[in-house]
Amino acid sequence: MSFFSIEFLLIFFVFFIAYNFLDTKKQNALLLCFNMVFLYLINPYFLIIVFAYSFFIHFFALSIYTRKTINSLFTALFFIVCNLCFFKFYASLKDSFDLIFSFLKLDIANVIFPLGISFYTFNSITYLVLVYKEKKEPVKFLTLFTYLSFFVTFISGPIFRFSKFYEQYNRLKRFKHKDLVISNLLLALIKIFLLLPIIDKYFYALLDELDNLSIVGLLNCFYLYSIKLYFDFSAYINFVTALGLIIGFKLPKNFNNPFKSVNIKDFWRRWHISLSSFIRDYIYIPLGGNKNNKTYQNILIAFAISGIWHGNTINFLIWGIAHALGLIFISKINFNFNKLLSAFITFTYISVIWSFFYFDNFADIKKYFLLFLENNAVNMQDMIIFYIILFLFIVNFYSKNHLVIITNFFRQFNIFIKIIIINIILLVVFIYMPNGIPNFIYAGF
Repeated sequence: MSFFSIEFLLIFFVFFIAYNFLDTKKQNALLLCFNMVFLYLINPYFLIIVFAYSFFIHFFALSIYTRKTINSLFTALFFIVCNLCFFKFYASLKDSFDLIFSFLKLDIANVIFPLGISFYTFNSITYLVLVYKEKKEPVKFLTLFTYLSFFVTFISGPIFRFSKFYEQYNRLKRFKHKDLVISNLLLALIKIFLLLPIIDKYFYALLDELDNLSIVGLLNCFYLYSIKLYFDFSAYINFVTALGLIIGFKLPKNFNNPFKSVNIKDFWRRWHISLSSFIRDYIYIPLGGNKNNKTYQNILIAFAISGIWHGNTINFLIWGIAHALGLIFISKINFNFNKLLSAFITFTYISVIWSFFYFDNFADIKKYFLLFLENNAVNMQDMIIFYIILFLFIVNFYSKNHLVIITNFFRQFNIFIKIIIINIILLVVFIYMPNGIPNFIYAGF
């Protein structure tokens, strides 16, 4: 079951109606039940995994609170990270794991990658660090289980820190911010059904002709991939943000028009904000941040870990290091010329190194970059696509916040018009569901 399935829309509608008539305590109980039903309908295995995982996190929290030592926190984090690494890297190390399981006389044919494991792992880290730093008494197990299984952010985030979740969890939640809900849903549908198919069409067409593309065509290919990633992931965030608001939870902001970024540092303030702030607060700063003489080393380590988290190949590691080198480069020079030009240079750099993100192996990456040396000719079709991308980039750079514009537009209408709009949006989802909804890229992380 996915967010765009008929089953989900039906059970969510029933859940929503009942949820809005309950007090806080009953709302939280119903939310837990809905989380469990949601996971069960996706795969009962996921429900069992998250329940067991929550049990161990609860045990670690009690241990950290009782012992109040840094070693108790490090022990918990060690096992949590090992658990994440096992599932993320199992496919690559399957033969070695199978040998170990055989030696232990364990018959484990296949290990299923648990959906959302990265995000509930990161969430659990924010909880355990909070218990340690603020010496907070651990919450009840069912509260923790509700947090780690929270259906809105479970599949692909954003990372919802425990302190922010718990603050909202303990208050009465009602359906508010109708204009913002409609705007987020509308943006999600525009990106999924209107913009993504166009981008996909041209991206895959260029990819099929990669060997014959000019330098400009090679750039165009990953300009389009950069845009594709943004539409894909931000559409998901728009949708779950709307879901969260419907049930009274305000999720952390995850995007702030990243194509306006004037340098790499600015890009990571605008792109996947919940992840970049998590890396900063739970990896970079604990390593020492910029308070010692190892600032650049800490940046490299933090982004190398980010790269490995995204994928277990050398390409992802290089992708992370390329971002780190970009950050180090702008810290050493005065990267402060014309903002539009700076933004387009940043967009070009980001787009080119997304190639490490897309290609599976290093041979493909090597081939892509060698093509820049081999294919020097520039044809008119490549230039037309380039000028269209450049024109749209400039329009976007000087435009205001799209979500704010759409939200202010809907504020002009009364509640009846808004209800009609919501129903039209839902109708569009139902119409397109038989053809399937694109799989969100970040669901795989």
